[in-house]
Amino acid sequence: MVDRFRDPLLTTKETSRHLLIPQRTLNNWSAEEAGGAPLVHRVAPERRGWPRVPFIAVVEA
Repeated sequence: MVDRFRDPLLTTKETSRHLLIPQRTLNNWSAEEAGGAPLVHRVAPERRGWPRVPFIAVVEA
């Protein structure tokens, strides 16, 4: 079963294209924290350039 919080779905580039927001903004949101948690969920990619944005992060963005 797919975990919507932990399984990477898209790259930040693909996510920014889908949502029509700058990639830099999405990167900032995933790096910034409020109350000890990131504004947008993130997961570590298996390799550089591989997906790191889970489904829940797309919804949050």
